[in-house]
Amino acid sequence: RVIGGNATPGQDVTATVELVAQGDENSAGFSLNFDSAVLTNPSAVLASGAPGAFLTTNSSQTGKLGVLIALPAGQSFTAGVKSLVTVTFNTLPTALYNSPVTFGDAPIAREVADSLANTLPTNYLDGAVTFAQGYESDVAPRPTGNNNGTITITDFTQVGRFVAGLDTLNPAFNEFQRADSAPRVTLGNGILSVADYTQAGRYAASLD
Repeated sequence: RVIGGNATPGQDVTATVELVAQGDENSAGFSLNFDSAVLTNPSAVLASGAPGAFLTTNSSQTGKLGVLIALPAGQSFTAGVKSLVTVTFNTLPTALYNSPVTFGDAPIAREVADSLANTLPTNYLDGAVTFAQGYESDVAPRPTGNNNGTITITDFTQVGRFVAGLDTLNPAFNEFQRADSAPRVTLGNGILSVADYTQAGRYAASLD
């Protein structure tokens, strides 16, 4: 599965490919498709879940990155979630809230094999990277907010619903980044809490 990161357009962004291993996987091959008008210059490195693995990449096709990952002969990944490879992209200016990173079969076909070279049945889950767009605490209407620079009581209420777990954040958009507004000096801290609800209220009341 592809787990996309978050970035401001123009900054680098990462996407990590994870394997939910059953315990008999030795190697994996796949290609990642991406929008080359938004994401450029992909660079792949082994992630923490693949120590000692061999990594080969193929970036010969525009908008595609082929990846081969293999453990030494006779070895297998242990069961559990393993981060296999992290791909870093340069990003170009964009008004998009997200850009898909999806599995494909060119230049390298999708396949997972065990240490005896038997093909293993595998499901593939696509992902996307998201971009910081809009204003802090501007979350209503969902999923993009009104993006006019004004924070209202509806934004305040929606942040409260996120903090209380009454609504689920949309991972295809940057709802979390906009809702996470406290501490104000750092534009959030990676956690949604009552402080974010309070900060949204301060914006709505024009105190900040």
